Amino acid sequence: MKTLLIFLILTLVSCEKLSHDEIKIYPVINKKDSLLILTIKNDTDSDVMIEFPALDNFHYKDEFEASTPEVLYIQQSVEGLDDENNLLIYKNNHCKTVSKVMNSNSIIIPKFIKKNSEKKYYLKINRYRKGETMVFSDVGFDELNIPYKKESTLNNIKTYSCSGYKYFTGKFYFYPNKIVLE
Repeated sequence: MKTLLIFLILTLVSCEKLSHDEIKIYPVINKKDSLLILTIKNDTDSDVMIEFPALDNFHYKDEFEASTPEVLYIQQSVEGLDDENNLLIYKNNHCKTVSKVMNSNSIIIPKFIKKNSEKKYYLKINRYRKGETMVFSDVGFDELNIPYKKESTLNNIKTYSCSGYKYFTGKFYFYPNKIVLE
């Protein structure tokens, strides 16, 4: 009986670990260079390819709150600095991405992160506003506005992998999700 109970507990714990599909992102501001440094931590058991979140559309809290569907006050505040390793993997393996499937004008270069590791990404803050709060949230895969005709094609991407990197469609979280610029 004890053996069965131990087996059930181990099974539940391992199933929980398999379904634990999240990425943690830790933002830090380097005010000297007006850089936003994002440390992306992959705690999953898979090498992942992340297209969404795109990590290039963070905004100031006052602009975000003043925006409505009719009037968009939000301006682009950061500019991504390309990571050469990601670019090489993406180009050499002709990876399929949502932006390609959607025939988007702007191609998002995915981030390739090994399992149980972390990687730093650097973004230049174009409009550094001292004393203002920058909000960290970005659209994930589940929040994309996908046309009905492309829905079945894009659902297949959930099981897609490129050069051993699984396409990431899980959840991501920012710690902290707001920073006041000094």
